[in-house]
Amino acid sequence: GYKFEAKTKVVTPTIQVSNPLFNMVGASSMLVNFTKGNGTNRLVLAKEGAPVNATPTDLNGYLANSNFGNGDVIGDGNYVVYNDTGEEFNLTNLNHSTEYHFAFLEYALDEDGALYFTPSLAANQVMPSIPTFAATNYRVSPPCTPDVIVEWTVSDADGSFVIVSEQPLDASPVNSTKYTALFDYGLGDAIGNGFLVFKGSGDLVPINKLLENKNYYVNIFEFNGTEDDPLFNITPLTGIIGDIIPPTTI
Repeated sequence: GYKFEAKTKVVTPTIQVSNPLFNMVGASSMLVNFTKGNGTNRLVLAKEGAPVNATPTDLNGYLANSNFGNGDVIGDGNYVVYNDTGEEFNLTNLNHSTEYHFAFLEYALDEDGALYFTPSLAANQVMPSIPTFAATNYRVSPPCTPDVIVEWTVSDADGSFVIVSEQPLDASPVNSTKYTALFDYGLGDAIGNGFLVFKGSGDLVPINKLLENKNYYVNIFEFNGTEDDPLFNITPLTGIIGDIIPPTTI
């Protein structure tokens, strides 16, 4: 005879996503963390400049893309930025100085489709703005040796980039670009005709392997965001290592 098997039906989750956190918020990206509920999957919607105002439809599936603006859109500007089983993702292609709104939904998935827990959990995050002020109070000691310490006073920014060059610097660092900094002059990433010797939240840098009897130009750019996804004030604090006027021979 025939054998019949009962079909197991999933039910709508009863515990929603919780504890949304936004970490490593840079000029154009952020790490989004959250705690899962009791479903099988999570879906996250994001919207620029206004609260999310749409809800996914039961039994429908949606394509997510963590590059903002490229996933499926529900309603007006509500983009699916995550649709998976985990509890974090990196969101990119964001605009600085802009607020992003999110809706987090737990859902259960079976062969018939998705059952979403509503209402969603709402959250928001403001992206960094350009630092208002440049760094101040440039100091160098000792001023005319191959290994020196450059110090400065940080402004209202998250940190500073220090670029050293043998001629006046002919370029500025680019927002949302990952650079490598090394204390040894000439070994960090090149930015124009200079080299990056420091990036971070400190206010001093030991600079090594400079040549004697040679002047160097120092440019200190303030940034907000993260070291690997920075947003710059392109007006630097400038200084000199060495003598601006060569010593007089007697």
